[in-house]
Amino acid sequence: MHAEMVIILMVVTIIAQIGLVAWKKHHYKSYQFVSMIGVWVIPFVVCLHNHWWRFIFIWLVFSSITVIVVKKAVEQPLDQTTPRQVYKWFLLVYKICCGLGVVGYVIIMITMMGFHLLFGVKPNVWMDTGLLFIFYGLYYGVLGRDIAEVCAGKMASHVGYYTPHGMPTRD
Repeated sequence: MHAEMVIILMVVTIIAQIGLVAWKKHHYKSYQFVSMIGVWVIPFVVCLHNHWWRFIFIWLVFSSITVIVVKKAVEQPLDQTTPRQVYKWFLLVYKICCGLGVVGYVIIMITMMGFHLLFGVKPNVWMDTGLLFIFYGLYYGVLGRDIAEVCAGKMASHVGYYTPHGMPTRD
């Protein structure tokens, strides 16, 4: 019975992966939108359920500022300073996320080299901290990249650039 359950799990996983790849290939915009909303909302719901307040607070701050930026990017007519503001926000998000990833990586590496012994702290505390930094860097980096791509596409279409695929050219 357990072997049957494992086989069913493997088959469902393979079919789901094939379906996701086909969806992405044939309907990229809807796939991108649904996956972005999923990445944005599902971790918040899980953290709300588990009462992980630090993530919830950071998520609310990030989401509030990002919603303001996205609102400015999709309004018509597009303000002259909006592209610069959108670029600055997502560049800041990118730099912070890269910094978080590097700091997390350094913390993990110095823990593996035994530097935690100098401070008398257990290695699992340092490893957890390093992994947390890497997680925050990856999560907000990927989410910021996806939202920036949507904003760029909307702004480009508002100023007269549009193609369904590839680099837009002036119409």
